[in-house]
Amino acid sequence: MPLNARNARLHVRVGGLDLPALSLSGDEKLSHPFCCRLEVLAPAELSPVDLLGQAAIVDVLGPDGSRRSLCGILTACEEQGRHPDGRPRFALSVESVLSRLRLQRDTRIFLQKSLPEILFAILAAHGIEESAVCLRLSRPYPVHPWTLQVAESDLAFLTRLLAKDGIFYWSEAGPEGEVLCFCDHNAQVPERPGMPLRYRPGAGLEPQACGIRSLRARRRLTADEFQVLDRSAANCAQALTASAALVGPEACTGLRRTHFAPGAGDPHHAQRQAQILAEQAGVQRFHLEAQADVADLAPGSVVALDAESFAPGTSGDYLVTAIKLRLSQPAGQQAAGADLALSCDATLIPRATSFRPPHPAPPEIPFTFSARIEGAGSEAPLDEQGRSLARAHFDTGAAPHGQASIPLRRLSPHGGLPGEQSAGLHFPLHEGAEVLLSCLNNDPDRPILIGALPNPAVRNPVTSANRSQNLLRTAADNHLLMDDARDQEVIRLATFAGKNILELNAQALGQRIALASHQGAMQVQAKKTQKLQCGADLTESSGNDRRQSILNRHATLTRNGEIHHQAATDQRHQAAAGLHMESARNTEMTSAEGLHFDVAHNQKLTVRGPEATFSVLNGAIHIQSAKDINIQGLGGGDLTFAQNGGGFIVTADGRVRIFGKTVTLGGQGGASLNGPTSYQICAAVPMPAVKAAQALKARGIHHIFPQTKSSNFGNLYYQPSLENYQVRQVAYLPAEGVGLNGAFIFKGSIVVRGLELYISSSGFTAAGRVGHIRFFMTATVHFQNEILAQSSFARSGDEMWANDRYSPVGSTKVTLPEPVIGKDLVLELKGGYVFSGLGGQVAPIPALGYIKIPIRVVE
Repeated sequence: MPLNARNARLHVRVGGLDLPALSLSGDEKLSHPFCCRLEVLAPAELSPVDLLGQAAIVDVLGPDGSRRSLCGILTACEEQGRHPDGRPRFALSVESVLSRLRLQRDTRIFLQKSLPEILFAILAAHGIEESAVCLRLSRPYPVHPWTLQVAESDLAFLTRLLAKDGIFYWSEAGPEGEVLCFCDHNAQVPERPGMPLRYRPGAGLEPQACGIRSLRARRRLTADEFQVLDRSAANCAQALTASAALVGPEACTGLRRTHFAPGAGDPHHAQRQAQILAEQAGVQRFHLEAQADVADLAPGSVVALDAESFAPGTSGDYLVTAIKLRLSQPAGQQAAGADLALSCDATLIPRATSFRPPHPAPPEIPFTFSARIEGAGSEAPLDEQGRSLARAHFDTGAAPHGQASIPLRRLSPHGGLPGEQSAGLHFPLHEGAEVLLSCLNNDPDRPILIGALPNPAVRNPVTSANRSQNLLRTAADNHLLMDDARDQEVIRLATFAGKNILELNAQALGQRIALASHQGAMQVQAKKTQKLQCGADLTESSGNDRRQSILNRHATLTRNGEIHHQAATDQRHQAAAGLHMESARNTEMTSAEGLHFDVAHNQKLTVRGPEATFSVLNGAIHIQSAKDINIQGLGGGDLTFAQNGGGFIVTADGRVRIFGKTVTLGGQGGASLNGPTSYQICAAVPMPAVKAAQALKARGIHHIFPQTKSSNFGNLYYQPSLENYQVRQVAYLPAEGVGLNGAFIFKGSIVVRGLELYISSSGFTAAGRVGHIRFFMTATVHFQNEILAQSSFARSGDEMWANDRYSPVGSTKVTLPEPVIGKDLVLELKGGYVFSGLGGQVAPIPALGYIKIPIRVVE
């Protein structure tokens, strides 16, 4: 049967109603919804409104018997006149059901969704069931933490996502209507059934022949190499570099295209993007344009081509990427116009060339989005990297509170080098704070938090009421104030309610500096020299005790005036070695009651003057005077001078008694006895024995350490083998971000004063950088296997601690038994810590570190 143009037929059905068709003009392209423009005749009573949105089927029968059906929906209808018989003549547009997605526009976030999940969710929202979707994917697609649709239509959003991953789509006709096919590899594309299409130039003159009437080869210059540069999403310090190149005889331009920050999250993703860019260029480098008169050519199908007569090597399998259909048959309906034979213009690429749709233009992203911080509790909602959670104000989704975003990095005015020691500036944002979000490198899927905004609910700390102030205030009312008011300039750093303050006040009439703790303790420490100087008076006032501890020498000097020490009760001076008092002039000691000197041994007391000497040295007393020496008693008792049985006594009532083995009275001018004289020649009366008075007791000299017990154990004392100790323990902490960095160190000192053992300790662990650490330690004193004493470390709040990376654990005091030669003791120190983080409280493994320190008894 001869074939001619009249064998081509066109049939249209809309909403179950058959409409006589006059002409067809259709455009189809991979990764674009198809569109057919039709002219039809309709019943006179038909309203165009009834047709819009209805399912439509367009059947095309080719002159060779090939058939093609297009299923879609009616998207436009326009009346263009009347048929001679009065029927209206309509111009219709039939498009893929995907055209509905073009009409809906939104800004929303998809959290923890893969690309297929997002695809099905959007199609389902437009009434497209999963049975009408065919996925022909060659690989799994990962879950994306954050995917943002930003002020773009659903169709533009899906097209952008699909093109980014190299997925293309087309429409097919199924038993129930249109089927949407999504594919990422040419191997998944169906083949056109039947014989290969032959290239038949001039076949239009042969009614019996159908095939390819004309062919044109198109070539374009492109780059050969494609490079992707980005930063890792998981670790921003890691650079991502990937490249891919075109292969083949035409890949010799030596040109390279570099794409920076296309959104690659890891090395595999970066390599995949570079490969997609290269394959996009391969599609543009070479394609065939064919004119045919067959009806069953369709985008998304592979056709076998027999075209050796066109050019050697042209024959082979080709992927159809685009189609233009033209057909007119008005004569069959007695309508005006000429019949046109079926014409099919196709764009073909070799099947070996992977098809990748071009990337659409990126959406016009606003510079910022408004959002609010979400979290639970009063603490700032932060993760282990200091990132915040927020909900965009445009987000109307049903995500639970605190789960409407991924953890967001925040722009900071300061940062530091990579490493364990964190550096930067970070003021955590709290629940309800209004913030601004933006997109890194204009990529909608890479959100960042750029700052916070005040509003009536979250007031600005500086308003018209305090416009001269520059103020930083935290949620707990810790604040740093810099006031620029003229002649009232001040800088103030304070904690809640001003309980602890540092104020630099530069008021014109009273400049001053204030450092105060109104309710707690204060510690001032310098590792090296500390200098305190004032031009006028220096006043110190203490509500309780004051203690100074000096390692070496202590001196108090005045340039002009005196030094006055005054005590309401006792005043004590104590030295482990000598105690020296020296004056250039007089030394005066005045006592309202007794004055006692108690010297244990090596007594020496010397008083020298121009005419007198008084000396006590090693038991000898020497008194010498150039003038009178007066020894006078007031009658309260006897004056006795005695040695080895000889001497004299002056009694309280004035009588003098002389004793001695031999008593000699002689004088150069003679000796005279005045008054009544009596003598007796007999045995001499012995000198009365001289008894020493009760020994004086030292009063007011106590140990400088409080509550030290007096001891009575001779020359024995305790001596620890270490005065400064250190405990190092390698440990594993089962907490995120720590692991093998859970090791900890304790260091401290040991001092023995009498029977009191004083121990201090401070600790360090790197785990303290990512959570809260509470150290603990106990001290146990053993004698062999017997526990003599045990005490836990505690902080009293007034100790002096080194200002380094170590945190104070505390101190403790243990009372020791009286020392006994041969009964040496052992001090055992055990300590550890508890870590508090997002996952709760955990302890390291092993939980404790310990050290044993011998304490010897020495003489």
